[in-house]
Amino acid sequence: MTDAQITESKHKGGRMEVLIYIFGAIAAILAILIGVFLYYHKQTPAIWAVFFAIFFTALACCLQWQMWVWKQDESNKSTHELPETELHGYLIPANDPSPQTPCKEQSPPNAVTIFVGTNAAWITDTPVVVLQVLEQNILTLYNTPDGLSVSAKVFSEDGKIVADIENNEFNVNPNNYFKVKRPDRSSLLVYDQQARLVLNVRFLNTTNIKVSGIFDVPNQKPIIIDDEKINRPSNIAGNCFKKKSVVISIGENNNFIGG
Repeated sequence: MTDAQITESKHKGGRMEVLIYIFGAIAAILAILIGVFLYYHKQTPAIWAVFFAIFFTALACCLQWQMWVWKQDESNKSTHELPETELHGYLIPANDPSPQTPCKEQSPPNAVTIFVGTNAAWITDTPVVVLQVLEQNILTLYNTPDGLSVSAKVFSEDGKIVADIENNEFNVNPNNYFKVKRPDRSSLLVYDQQARLVLNVRFLNTTNIKVSGIFDVPNQKPIIIDDEKINRPSNIAGNCFKKKSVVISIGENNNFIGG
């Protein structure tokens, strides 16, 4: 649950408790009046007092039951919702400085720039495929109101899938070891069994994302993206990619298709 949801739940429970106390107090006052009316043989007011006492008592009981149901529901949500951990949770923008962009064209106000080495591509819509090999999406990013979501296929050097990441949810191959680190809520790091950093996604700030890693693909040479360049098919750096749906695509015969 988010902090806003928790606060709203507390406010709702507090208001309900106040109403229960008020209706219970009214019922108690009416019960006292019933005794007074009966003592002075005033049957008609006593009958009305009995009616309203029962009504407010029933209302207080209903509200008490409703509050119990809400608390049970909130408890179940808290139990089943996954916390923000290494294996779950959106990436939120940090407050890092924006890297220098090779794009001479001014990006739209609502655009997000993705840095791949010193290459850059600005996007206005997501999802965006950052890396595609032989028409297989290896790394995809989704920029949502809740934060940045990552989908990726992480392979080992022998071509076996180590982890399948789907919207920041990790499906792990138990036969392969990998390690996920979230040094903060703006970063996602994935290491393989050789302790290589195979995926590094950093949500720099609200308008910039940086991606690097070592991307092994079955029957292909590894694609290495560092802080400067993309290694395949030759060192690619300082480009501005304008294709918005797929940033980098590598086809047959090592053909590179940029934006």
